[in-house]
Amino acid sequence: AALRAEPRPLARAPLLAAQAEIGGVTGGVDVVTEAAHELTGIAETYATPGLLARARHVAGGARLLAGESERAIPLLRDACRRWRRLGARHDLACARVLLADALEASGDPEAATRERESAVRILTELGAVDDLRGLAVGPGTADDPPGGLSDRELEVLREVARGRTNRQVAEMLTISERTVERHLSNIFVKLGVGTRTQAAAFAFARGLVAGAEAPGAGRT
Repeated sequence: AALRAEPRPLARAPLLAAQAEIGGVTGGVDVVTEAAHELTGIAETYATPGLLARARHVAGGARLLAGESERAIPLLRDACRRWRRLGARHDLACARVLLADALEASGDPEAATRERESAVRILTELGAVDDLRGLAVGPGTADDPPGGLSDRELEVLREVARGRTNRQVAEMLTISERTVERHLSNIFVKLGVGTRTQAAAFAFARGLVAGAEAPGAGRT
């Protein structure tokens, strides 16, 4: 409705980007493709860095949604480069998620994992917990635990992600607080994080905590 009421190209650009994002979730391939085509035309006309980055981002997402992963990859790589130059870290992370999906679909799971892990790191640092929900960074099996964590470290991480203090974790697991501190130190090193919030975000990103609310969720 907003697009039908807005004839000005520069005003249409953010609306087209939103339309493409919604279409990507609902599977509206034609809608996303049309939005990408119009947005690319606007970006080429005005040629501002942000518009060009957004146009590449949306075009890559459209190709991916249409099942053209090989054609999506160069567009999304270009979008990532442009977002990085602009310092737009959230947009960069979102583009990397799409790039990871495209790489995986094209048969390069290792590169896909690297891109997805980079996206998770950025989103964790930004505290973008809603974007982390359901964003897995690897398969994770009993033989290959996420982050290389031991079973006990996973238990500690889950309790920390639920918001429990060291003392509460110690009581839950029947261990000493000093042992909890040692496990946390090992967890931070293995995950490459420096805070409890970042460790908790990793747990939610990997789906390790069921029936709990991600850190920061519900805050205004």
